[in-house]
Amino acid sequence: MIFTLLKRLNEREKMAVPFIWTKMDRDVLISIGAAQEDGNPLGLKQLTLQDIGATATLRRRIKHLLEAGYIEKISNQNDGRMVVYVVSKPIRKYMELLGKELLAPVVATKAKSQRK
Repeated sequence: MIFTLLKRLNEREKMAVPFIWTKMDRDVLISIGAAQEDGNPLGLKQLTLQDIGATATLRRRIKHLLEAGYIEKISNQNDGRMVVYVVSKPIRKYMELLGKELLAPVVATKAKSQRK
């Protein structure tokens, strides 16, 4: 069941999120989004420490995501000299809708098992 669900999730993601070109794009976007949700946006150093990939490659992937408008670069609220990355509002809304759609079968299965 879990691998079938993961396979469907992967196939749906590939169709629904064409802007994610590589696994690294996906990892960068997820890391930035998760940190943003936690209220601690990441800068380049923090992204590098997550072992997503080599620093030079990570810079290229961030540049691609910035140019495409999927993430934004903003000044850190605590230290204006530091730059952090956040997921752009349209992409965040899109990913939230996609997440709800993809998690619907899991939530339904869990609700069924709790009723038994």
